[in-house]
Amino acid sequence: MINIKIPKQNASDDDVIISDIFFKSGEYVDEDTIIFEYETSKANFEFEIVDSGFLYFNFSVGDSVRVQTNVAYLSETELNSDEIKKLLPSSDETNFSEKNITKKALKLINENSIDVKEFKEDLITEKVVKEFLRKISKKEPTVNINFKKNDIVIMGIGGHASMCIDILLEQNEFNLVGFIDKIETSDKKHNLNYLGSLENLDKLISLGLKNLIIGVAFSGNLKKREKYYDEYSKKINIPTIIHKKSIIENSAKINEGCQIMAGAIIGSHVTIASNCIINCGSVVSHDSTIKKSSHITPGAILAGNVTIGRRCTIGMGSTVYLGLEIYDDNTINNGANIN
Repeated sequence: MINIKIPKQNASDDDVIISDIFFKSGEYVDEDTIIFEYETSKANFEFEIVDSGFLYFNFSVGDSVRVQTNVAYLSETELNSDEIKKLLPSSDETNFSEKNITKKALKLINENSIDVKEFKEDLITEKVVKEFLRKISKKEPTVNINFKKNDIVIMGIGGHASMCIDILLEQNEFNLVGFIDKIETSDKKHNLNYLGSLENLDKLISLGLKNLIIGVAFSGNLKKREKYYDEYSKKINIPTIIHKKSIIENSAKINEGCQIMAGAIIGSHVTIASNCIINCGSVVSHDSTIKKSSHITPGAILAGNVTIGRRCTIGMGSTVYLGLEIYDDNTINNGANIN
């Protein structure tokens, strides 16, 4: 039996809100699978399990759960009703097979007169309903842009995208013409044109689009970010963007598709591989190496000669001591000191 605990992402957050669940309790889940999403006061995170097994939990979308306590369990074998009641005293086994609808999803369903039978999912969330509505009522917009060489489009329109947009708007290298997104179709912050879903990218490329920014950090699921980068970079340029208030030594090498945010400090002879995020106020000291698709989050500090593997997340305010190596697919919790 594997105990599942939500890591403490922010010093001020002792509880998180479950924002989405992708499996029902009692269902078998493969390894390296995202099982639910949760929200802190700072950001949304996806929870991915490393092992496979039967998943058991007794929380719902919208519930507040305590960090660093057992919130779910992964069992090698399927449990019977007595074992489930012992593991989760407040659980009712019959709920595992019922179709659940969150309050926000139900509101959208009622507003749009949708038959619940249209959904195959056992758990219907707001995200599921929005995606359904997009597919049935929203065709890809008509795009009649004669793209120029320096035009650029951003994928996503959330918080991380806003940081990327600020960098692009401060520079003269690219002309930001719009955004693509899986769900959202309007931009209330920057009034950018909606150019379709992610599936519309190929059409935009056929119209002459040459440049794209991946404006989604995919916190907690850097494999997904890398998958998008590998797919898109084969057919369109994904440039590195660097905030003018970052500090980068001339001997540092930064590869394609990276995002260097405000206040980041990158020391001498540092090498940063493609598709990395060096976020606000982080420090990467001399002779360090950051491998592909890793995220150095705000305020993290790496001493000299540190090596960070692929798809690693170095948490906010954490430190990694001189000469250490963090292997692929590891997460350093916020505030941790790795000596």
